[in-house]
Amino acid sequence: MPVLMAAVFEQNETPVRFIKIDVEGAEYLALCGGRKLLKRHRPIIFSEFAPPSLQVVSKVSAETYLRLLLVDDN
Repeated sequence: MPVLMAAVFEQNETPVRFIKIDVEGAEYLALCGGRKLLKRHRPIIFSEFAPPSLQVVSKVSAETYLRLLLVDDN
């Protein structure tokens, strides 16, 4: 689903300025699926997350998720 949503937005010329994420542990997967969109639009991201849910659903630690959000790899 995250890749599908990113594809829909990539076809749209309207800039993406804000993204709210609350997907019960799949936050990391959602952001990875939308990396191209995120790089192009650089929106503000509002995200809740629970470390135990991230570990179970996305198979990553909270630190890994935060690095994805906070590190600009251009």
